[in-house]
Amino acid sequence: MAQVLLAASQDWIGTARLPLILSSAGIVVDVIAPADAAVMYSSRIKTATAVSGGDLAIAEKTLELASGYSRVILCDDPLLRALLVLDDPRVEALLPAPRNTVAALTDKTRFPHAAAAAGIPVPRSFAAESPDAVRKAAEDLGIVVVKGAYGFGGGSVRVAESARAAEDAARDLGLPVLVQEYLTGDSALMACLYERGRLVGAFAAQKRHLVFPRGPSASIVPWSIDDTLLDIAQRGGERFGLHGFVSFDLFRDPRTGDVRVLEINLRPVGTLPLGRRFGVDMAELFLTVLEGAAPDEPMLSRAGRLTPLFPQEMMRLKSRFGRTGGTMRWLVTPRALSDVPWGDFGLIARWRSKSL
Repeated sequence: MAQVLLAASQDWIGTARLPLILSSAGIVVDVIAPADAAVMYSSRIKTATAVSGGDLAIAEKTLELASGYSRVILCDDPLLRALLVLDDPRVEALLPAPRNTVAALTDKTRFPHAAAAAGIPVPRSFAAESPDAVRKAAEDLGIVVVKGAYGFGGGSVRVAESARAAEDAARDLGLPVLVQEYLTGDSALMACLYERGRLVGAFAAQKRHLVFPRGPSASIVPWSIDDTLLDIAQRGGERFGLHGFVSFDLFRDPRTGDVRVLEINLRPVGTLPLGRRFGVDMAELFLTVLEGAAPDEPMLSRAGRLTPLFPQEMMRLKSRFGRTGGTMRWLVTPRALSDVPWGDFGLIARWRSKSL
């Protein structure tokens, strides 16, 4: 029987949802994470290993345990970065791409060059190592997004409407930074599953609501994977040797269909549980990969209606309307209850105790 180790250093909603979808496909799930992470309370895991001491301690323990599993899933960016600093040959087998590729794709100042070289369309941007370079880039691009080299969840991202504001943002984030043109259009994500560079499945969706100004997503509208998105997904897999669960953050111009990729996240994302409703069951596909029986052609999502995510949409409504008002609005939102992980009573109890 396939047995998977989920390794996490952060308490993320998407990570907490993984045991249910994987175990529902017949995969045995163990977890290594901080003791207070929500995923540790899941009723769908076999063994939970709690580790204190931060990202590096979890990375080292993950290496120690990895050999006993069909696959290790690295669930967050800080854990990936911690593994990269370890001088241990066993790290390479756990990474979702070759070590040098992971280093380039997780560095926001290096990502655009690496992606463009692979033929993946990206926004205009400049890597800036000095205030003068930041100012010049902002003058050339107009309204810009300033990104720190490392970060997640929007924490290292600032929007600047002037060169002065861009300099202030860079000073706040710390040099070097990426100065990127500000894009308008449909903000979206594309969650993919790869096996040694080959695309096995993909699920794309527009982000319609966010919990906070920069994320995470609170509700989505699923898209069909068109030729443009398919080419990006396959090209990324082949050129970067992607392996496992990976997602693309992107913008699409609704008038022209032009797509620009902002980032490639080398980890699972919280929308994976929805794939089965829209033509691509990521957990079932993952099981076929582990059994060496993945389909010859990738499974691709189809379009769908606006779909709230749990608990993100509840969190968003509570932040706007208060605990009672937000909860009532959530309860009457179409399809809101359908995304509750009813099969994981431990996780629901944990979130309820946190007054979500």
